[in-house]
Amino acid sequence: MIKKNLLIYLFATLTLGGFFTSCSDDKDEPVVCPVEQTIFTDINGLALNYCGAPVLGKQIEFIPDASNPTKASVKISGSKFAIDGMPFELDGSGVIPGEETTTLNLDLNINGDLATFEGVDENAQRTISYKGSIHKSSLNLDLDVTYPKNILAGKMFDLKPYIPSFGSDPKSTPVICKWDSDYKFKVYPFGPTFSIEANIQWILGMTLMAAPIPGSSQGIYPPLLGSIKNIAFLPNGNVVAKYNEKWNDEKSPWKDSPLNAATYVMENDSTLRLFINPAQIAAASPKQASLKASRGNSVPQILMELLDDVNVLLKSGIPFHVSVKENGETSVYLDETLLLPILKKVKPLFEDEAFVNGLIEQIKASTPDDYKKQVDGVLAPTLKAMPQIIDTTKSIQLGLNMAPVTAAEK
Repeated sequence: MIKKNLLIYLFATLTLGGFFTSCSDDKDEPVVCPVEQTIFTDINGLALNYCGAPVLGKQIEFIPDASNPTKASVKISGSKFAIDGMPFELDGSGVIPGEETTTLNLDLNINGDLATFEGVDENAQRTISYKGSIHKSSLNLDLDVTYPKNILAGKMFDLKPYIPSFGSDPKSTPVICKWDSDYKFKVYPFGPTFSIEANIQWILGMTLMAAPIPGSSQGIYPPLLGSIKNIAFLPNGNVVAKYNEKWNDEKSPWKDSPLNAATYVMENDSTLRLFINPAQIAAASPKQASLKASRGNSVPQILMELLDDVNVLLKSGIPFHVSVKENGETSVYLDETLLLPILKKVKPLFEDEAFVNGLIEQIKASTPDDYKKQVDGVLAPTLKAMPQIIDTTKSIQLGLNMAPVTAAEK
């Protein structure tokens, strides 16, 4: 009997012991998100790629889901950008053109202190495919973006050549500059008067014919447009220009501007918003020449007054009108809605004699000798009359005329 009871006791002990051991083995460690709520930036662990190229000047806030460790979201936006020597910072635009903030909801695959994720986010304007990883000290995110087809996507344009005419309007010009002001110029005391638009057309004519770019049929004066050969609007929202750093050196190679320095979105077939990334541009061109014109004491205050305008344009984009002809020739331009309020704010600069004279001297220093007299005779009076011109301005258009590049020309 004792032996029988002993066997029952041993069997029960083994059975219960196995049960409790089994329960202990089945109890996994709780899943925990390895990263707390954190803001990542260029200097704080962020490695961000947009359509295959690094993008700077942005920030991403990682927000874990308090109720589910495998869920989280990221808020992608622009970060502050400081300019050397300036007592303020500028706001950057979002990563996705047209979106100041983009939120992605993530499903996390957690492996120790590292989490990975990938997915697709789409709306009527674009589709984002994303993939990345996050650690408490770093966030890596790759974004590929596609947009619905628009009138510019995938097209490349040359600037139209300058072809003068005997009238005030050239037959062809790369620069759109229409300026309706009541102010009239009189070059000679008893001669005819000229409008500001006629004066500007004459100035543009001289500069556009002054210095042809090596390897290009365009005649573009570098201080006016730089050595730009063509402009491409990529399907992923990037705008890329082919340019030459040394416009007067025939051996200097043509280069493409960096990706993610300028992006765009089409609001409709007649409106484009251009987004400039100052951090990306500064990284590509760390040594920029500064304006050496003598400046009066009013300049810092004027710059501060313009800061709000600049921030709006950086965050919301610069609104360009778009006009496309049947032959594919395309014009993009700003109008008085944007330009005139800015001109009125900078008017005090042109009331500062020291600033205007310094600006004229700087322009003359970079002007071929054959054209220095024209600077004194036409450009200088125009700059000095800018306060009166601005006060009497009714409308302005400023932009570019472009012709499509064929597949063979690319």
